[in-house]
Amino acid sequence: MISAIVLWAFFVINLLLFLYAFIQVKNSGKTIKFLISWGFEDGIFVWEDAVIISIYNILTTLIAIILQDLRWAITAYLIFWIIRGLGETIYYFLQQFFPVKQYPHNQVLRITFWKKLFGNVSEQKYYILSQVTVEMVTSLSLLFLIMVLHFWEALAPFRWI
Repeated sequence: MISAIVLWAFFVINLLLFLYAFIQVKNSGKTIKFLISWGFEDGIFVWEDAVIISIYNILTTLIAIILQDLRWAITAYLIFWIIRGLGETIYYFLQQFFPVKQYPHNQVLRITFWKKLFGNVSEQKYYILSQVTVEMVTSLSLLFLIMVLHFWEALAPFRWI
């Protein structure tokens, strides 16, 4: 029962997020608005991310609801973070080591979590901290995915509580 409530709540939250993000993107023209302060945990950095990621979450949550198995939602979430983490890792490598900088991260340097934590960090420190953080998220996601697959049967009580 708890799993069903969690899945349905996640579904509704992502449906509302999709609708709101769609309106934000549609009405923003060429402006990009950052959501790093609250969206990072879900891999959402801008409203455009929110549109696409919420669709993914809606679809994968529906699969878990139809199968009545929370393990599929957990697996989908971990797969997302492996892919997202690898993409962000590559992005930060390119930003850090190639002279032509790409939007949007140069615009975000002044409002970053790292500046709040460490004070006035350099651009190089920003990219190192961000790159390694995303690498760790990717690594942990892969580890947790392997654990979920290894303990798949032991997690059977979470199928539909």
